[in-house]
Amino acid sequence: MDSRISDLLGLIFRFPAPWVLTGAGISTESGIPDFRSPGTGLWEKMDPMEFSSVEGLRRNPRAFFTHGLQTIDTILNAQPNTGHIVLGQLQQARLIGPIVTQNVDDLHRRGGAIHYYEVHGHFRTASCMSCRNQVPISEVVSQVERGQIPPVCGYCGGTLKPDVVLFGDMMPADYQEASLLAGRYQYIPKLMIVIGSSLTVSPVNYLPLEFNRIAIINNTPTPMDYKADLVLREQIGEVMGGLWDEIVALNEGNSPEPVPYGFNFGHLIAYLDNEMRFLAGQKTRMTASRESLARHTGYIKADLEAAQSIIQAFPAIGRQPLEKAMLQFYLAEIERMNKEFAVWSSETGIEPNAEQSRLNKLLQDNFKDNVNAFLTYTNETEPLPDLVEHFAACAAGCFGFWSFSSRILGLPVPLQDEWENFKKTAKKHRVRQDLDQFLELFSP
Repeated sequence: MDSRISDLLGLIFRFPAPWVLTGAGISTESGIPDFRSPGTGLWEKMDPMEFSSVEGLRRNPRAFFTHGLQTIDTILNAQPNTGHIVLGQLQQARLIGPIVTQNVDDLHRRGGAIHYYEVHGHFRTASCMSCRNQVPISEVVSQVERGQIPPVCGYCGGTLKPDVVLFGDMMPADYQEASLLAGRYQYIPKLMIVIGSSLTVSPVNYLPLEFNRIAIINNTPTPMDYKADLVLREQIGEVMGGLWDEIVALNEGNSPEPVPYGFNFGHLIAYLDNEMRFLAGQKTRMTASRESLARHTGYIKADLEAAQSIIQAFPAIGRQPLEKAMLQFYLAEIERMNKEFAVWSSETGIEPNAEQSRLNKLLQDNFKDNVNAFLTYTNETEPLPDLVEHFAACAAGCFGFWSFSSRILGLPVPLQDEWENFKKTAKKHRVRQDLDQFLELFSP
């Protein structure tokens, strides 16, 4: 399996800060059964419309809460496993982006994740179905154990319902906010890693379609396996533990420090990898004219040369070993794509035109994407101050990387007015940190 884990790490390097979607399969190693596994899945043992629907709750609250108490107890006593913990470590190291989870067990938060969307709710609290008064889940447990079924609101006497999504419920704000944020990144190809999800529950199963590439770690087939760059049918804990071990090994035995904001060389690789995929498709079935392809390949050739110049110009002195390994990986990817490009040109007989690189415009657009992502996050229902700072730093790092790349390519540096305008915007949203510090990584 080692080579497959290396393939997964390569995707993470190639598509920086990939999003992660997790389902019940990631929590089975914590003792929480999933829904559909043959012989052990919850839906094989009970009727979901009886025990997991709003209609079932109203029709037979005693059955709903008697069964639900056992589920709540199992979840509250579960502990994060290797999968949850490694995802938390990866997020803290800035190697992955947001985690979108279909689970209600709170194990991502407890496992160290700092940016997650619980699109099916959680069991931390319960809310009154009449007045929306919210209480800790312990209040529901206490009442049910005393025989008070259904548990009732202390303010109005309405029924207390755990803050999880039941069949018949509306999706929570987390789902809308995750979908909106995912759509803000338009210019750099994006990766979603699906872990432990059957991808059969709507509407969450449509979220991977927002992404250019997909990797799947699941013990059973999913409807999107055919679209995935990588499919692993292994134990999730083994895969994630092996992934973290490989990262630590690249960092010479030490847990990595967070990758600096603006260390965006992978964005160049993601963009070029997508372009090479387009060329591979054209070799199989040419849909563009030869003249158009001569022009397009001229851009790709110029972009490959520009990307190599940018990566080679970055001073690796003082960087942690992991970052040096990532830079070497990116240069190896450029070499691989140059070879594939030469083979493609030879086999098709299409000579690339002399064109200017498009990377500078790409990095400008990527900065704008990250500004839009910052603004989108600050408009969420309950934006966390630390994540507001994080999104501001991401945008600042993108500006620094754009400026650095412009200098290396001999192009005019971005206008200072654009930077000052962003800092003013960030200040309006109460960003406390000095954003200029994130340009120092790229100072001449």
